[in-house]
Amino acid sequence: MSILKKLLQLKKKKISYYTTPSHAQTLPFKSVLGKNYYAIDLSEVDGLDNLNFPETCIADFEEKLKEIYDSGFSHILTNGSTQGILGLMLATIKDGDKVICTANCHKSVHNGLVLTGANPIWVEPNFDNEFGFYTSVNYQKLEAAILENTDAKCLIVTNPTYDGAMSDVAKISRLCKEHDITFIVDEAHGALWNFDRTIGTPAILVGADASVQSLHKTCGAVNPAAVVHLSLKSKITKAQLMDALNLISTTSPSFALMCNIEETVNYLKSNKGQKNIELLINTIVKTISKLKKLEYIRVFDKYNDLTRIAIKFTNLTAQEASEILYKKFKIECEIQHKQTLTFVCGIGTTIKKIEKLYDAIKYLNKLSKRRMPIEQDEFSAIEKEIVKKPKEAFYAKYEEVLPTNAVGKISADLITTYPPGIPVLTYGERISEEHIKILNQDNKIRIVK
Repeated sequence: MSILKKLLQLKKKKISYYTTPSHAQTLPFKSVLGKNYYAIDLSEVDGLDNLNFPETCIADFEEKLKEIYDSGFSHILTNGSTQGILGLMLATIKDGDKVICTANCHKSVHNGLVLTGANPIWVEPNFDNEFGFYTSVNYQKLEAAILENTDAKCLIVTNPTYDGAMSDVAKISRLCKEHDITFIVDEAHGALWNFDRTIGTPAILVGADASVQSLHKTCGAVNPAAVVHLSLKSKITKAQLMDALNLISTTSPSFALMCNIEETVNYLKSNKGQKNIELLINTIVKTISKLKKLEYIRVFDKYNDLTRIAIKFTNLTAQEASEILYKKFKIECEIQHKQTLTFVCGIGTTIKKIEKLYDAIKYLNKLSKRRMPIEQDEFSAIEKEIVKKPKEAFYAKYEEVLPTNAVGKISADLITTYPPGIPVLTYGERISEEHIKILNQDNKIRIVK
């Protein structure tokens, strides 16, 4: 029986619950959630299941997830892909272990290094100087890092990137197997791939041991719905993962959110959902083709996930373009880089919305005709110099100073821009002049004493 059917079945019984949550399935005050949400917001009462130790309706749904995702084990996450990343790290590495990470990892990986006490070996991904963001994994640098650290226990990469760039995960998987390294993929932004494999190939199907996917990114679920997967031949066992997740997971997960995850996956697998995805991708492909014909627009199209439209303007700054889009067209992009705007399209992005975006960009292209080309700076990534273990830096005594007084010091801070949630500065990193250029000069930062 599905999670939703089980909840509705209990609702019909009209049981008086003297349990948490304290609203007792009624609407005690005005709420945007509505009475239907409250009616199914139960705790682990008799007749329901327990997400941390599923045996009935949740276990049934997770068995269904295994079939849909071709996984060895799949588990619902009610606290986003962050929960899955932390769980996988806790299940895989311990204090003092080496873990190889690509430098564009989400902050959850950095926090996982603090929780596990592991030592990171950072590998710089490829960086697109024209568009100003990280792209695919640099295989040569990655291979060199593995050969120099043969005792590394784990590799963590992000694929696709926040801006949609994709890496050859199958090739990386083979490298990991050659060196007996557990391979974890942060696939948060590739959650649609299982339902349309023309967009991208799920990591666990090409050799990765585990992956996490955020269903709220492109699949239409609400924040922070996600799932974690172990491959059929994963080096990580179900027991290891569940033991780790139970260290960090709430004992009061939202059944309403679990229902939303269930409904989202069922919809995407349905004929209606499949047609919707196909329509979305076809519309994006046609729109990108039209954008490429605009004289003053550049489109990022170097092996990327089609649910991301990343563009830059030759005669407008990203800041100016973003402001015009917001004020004149009521359009907000997902992220504004120094030169590039990235727009996220998902299952809820209609043809009408995409047409509106194209018309707005077309207007900006026309506006650009009256402008002179702007000076295009060449951007490069800041190479990390980690001089203290993240866990040690996090727990070290610190002082707060202005960025200008922090050059050469060791960071006891994690400074992250949102979006994309990729840290500018991490725990234990040497602070350089390059960091200072991009930090807010008025905000103090923590340095190790």
